[in-house]
Amino acid sequence: MSIPATVGTPLALKIEILDQHGAVMPTPPEASVVWSLANPALATDSVSIGTLDNTLSPVEVGDETVSAVITIGAITLSASVDVPISPAPLVPTSAQIVPA
Repeated sequence: MSIPATVGTPLALKIEILDQHGAVMPTPPEASVVWSLANPALATDSVSIGTLDNTLSPVEVGDETVSAVITIGAITLSASVDVPISPAPLVPTSAQIVPA
């Protein structure tokens, strides 16, 4: 699985805890998470304290991998996702007149 991103556009990410059948379950209040980026030169992240949310801010084109280690009591879970980062779209900002 991958989640595409664009330079300059924040990407909200969240962790979902799944049960043994693959169904999303409520996040236990004691859950804690440590996020990491494979290549921090490509993006920065902003973690919301006390939640399983993270906002990725891509700054360079490339392939990033976002990983998380989740601890719930004695249980440790991990998750990761590839984030291909593409350039920001070009936006016209001015015009000029030149010889033909």
